[in-house]
Amino acid sequence: MKKDDLVRKERLSRLAILDTLLAKTQPLSEAEEAVKNKLVADYTQPSDDEDLFGNNDDSDYSETDDLIQRDQAELSLELSSQVHYPPQPEVEFGFPQVCYRGAKPLLATSNTRQYQGMC
Repeated sequence: MKKDDLVRKERLSRLAILDTLLAKTQPLSEAEEAVKNKLVADYTQPSDDEDLFGNNDDSDYSETDDLIQRDQAELSLELSSQVHYPPQPEVEFGFPQVCYRGAKPLLATSNTRQYQGMC
């Protein structure tokens, strides 16, 4: 499968270079013209039973199905490793039972400069 992927990547790379050369509005240099002519000569349209990426209709391999299966496997791994947070402490009459700092909450407001109205 890696060899097929490399062939596809090489083909797409050549098509990108050819597309860039054909899109130029200015005259091409001799080197660019030679590269363009070689790429045009090497380029062939995919056959009816082969798509742009070289997948045959007859083959059992489907890149789309493979990507879907990989995504589903990744999602199932993420779902099984979800973080479960503990339930939040109950609040009685608007006063929290656990202070955000981890200490026992004060039920009266503080009047010191350091902890003005904080638990």
